[in-house]
Amino acid sequence: MSGPLHKYKVTWPSGVETVMKLNDEDAAARGLTDADLLHADIPPDDGADQEPAEKARGARNKVRAGSRNKAGGDGGGT
Repeated sequence: MSGPLHKYKVTWPSGVETVMKLNDEDAAARGLTDADLLHADIPPDDGADQEPAEKARGARNKVRAGSRNKAGGDGGGT
């Protein structure tokens, strides 16, 4: 895709309406016109003005710590 993207309201043959971001060439290929543009007076959205979403917290490490003395004794020799 090349060129700036614009939001177009698209109605599928099944009657479902959706919004697609398309450049002018792809919109023309789908038969869309300026009448199908959403908010034609607003410049195309490039995503630069969006605030970043809050960072999701990662899962806490649930691995159990290994035993220091796997022999079960007091750590002394045999």
